[in-house]
Amino acid sequence: MKNFLLLSLTIATSLSLMAQSRPQLPANGRNITEKKSVESRPLLEYQSNQSSVNNGVKVLTDVPVGTTSYDLQTNDCVDSRCHLFPDGTIGTTWTFGTTPPNYPERGTGYNYFDGTSWGPDPTARIENQKTGWPSYAALGTNEEGEVVIAHNFAVYSLIMNIRVPKGTGAWTQSVLPKITGTHPSWPRVCTSGNTIHVICNDNDTNVVINGMKSPLYYYRSTDGGTTWDINQVIPAGLETYTEGFGGDEYAWAKPQGNTIAFVVGDMPTDLVLMKSTDAGTTWTKTVIFQNPHPYFDYSAPNDTMYVTDGHYAVELDPSGNAHVVFGIKRVLNVSSTSYSVFTLVNGMGIWNEGDPTYTGLNGLNVDNLDAQGKLVAWVQDHNGNGTIFENFVNGTTVMATFRYGAPVSQPQLSIDANGDMYLVYTSTVEPPLGKKIL
Repeated sequence: MKNFLLLSLTIATSLSLMAQSRPQLPANGRNITEKKSVESRPLLEYQSNQSSVNNGVKVLTDVPVGTTSYDLQTNDCVDSRCHLFPDGTIGTTWTFGTTPPNYPERGTGYNYFDGTSWGPDPTARIENQKTGWPSYAALGTNEEGEVVIAHNFAVYSLIMNIRVPKGTGAWTQSVLPKITGTHPSWPRVCTSGNTIHVICNDNDTNVVINGMKSPLYYYRSTDGGTTWDINQVIPAGLETYTEGFGGDEYAWAKPQGNTIAFVVGDMPTDLVLMKSTDAGTTWTKTVIFQNPHPYFDYSAPNDTMYVTDGHYAVELDPSGNAHVVFGIKRVLNVSSTSYSVFTLVNGMGIWNEGDPTYTGLNGLNVDNLDAQGKLVAWVQDHNGNGTIFENFVNGTTVMATFRYGAPVSQPQLSIDANGDMYLVYTSTVEPPLGKKIL
């Protein structure tokens, strides 16, 4: 049974203060590869994940808020499922399920901190039907309410639950409108007052809209979910990615009034910032990383290249400028069915709005980013000898990472009113000397 914990952090990585030396790989460590199979995306939602080890923070306390046996909480980017309200209360959600393998009772697990204590561990979902992938946000001018949007894979619809006031009473459930024949799935929600913004992905690779397979959709409601004045459109500029994107390969920034932003991308694609200053009416597209071989371009042999790992976070600073962090992989495309990952290469990069686009095979080379001050996280040297992964090089061939993620991955970014940025992420942990990575 999985326990969901609220972590109180005493130390997070401040991007503005980071000044520690990065440990190096063993001389022969850079060339260790692991062969991977190319998988069709979007991903199946019933697959299980391999847990990563959290690193880079010191935990003061952890508070159990709920349990589940369903362990796939995301395919790629970490969703917004916890919110601290201005009055000090907290709401949190997760995908709840207790009876494998099909989890007929699966849905949104929810708990609430009333300022003094958490509610009891929930034993049932909040919806009246099977759902998954709940995305959670505050709702209302003074954040007096809350909204959860999840998907129902049986009917391929987005299910919304709203409650005002927050933390108590019955939820009001509705279904978002959709285009006939489409399959909106894996939602992400953010709010500004009573305006609700949603992005999601089509689950069917056979669906093509405006020339884009598996389209990424955007919805907007300006009246708290009563009506949707923008319904299931592709934000202008993304239709150029004709092969589309997969589930959970996108993340919202916290809105600032009418300024909203999200990032989207994957290992074989560009990484793109989509930003709007008019609450989603129009969009500006900025390419953060331009993949030198889009979709791995199987028509010609590819050289070794550095790419993003499909796990991103974006946040707006007090001036409204976007900042994006991402995991990094080094890969070599072998064929249309397989590629090789250089397993030990690790690092997390940052791009600040106004920076040039990262380009070329070595545009995301972690050594180059380190020299430029654009590498913000890496696997820590726990034994303090200046080198990491000696044991891996000496014969261990299995290293735990999160699904398709890099050794340093799954970032969450927060920026306070002073512009200080804090990063939380997962990382593979170096074992002590004499121990093997299992």
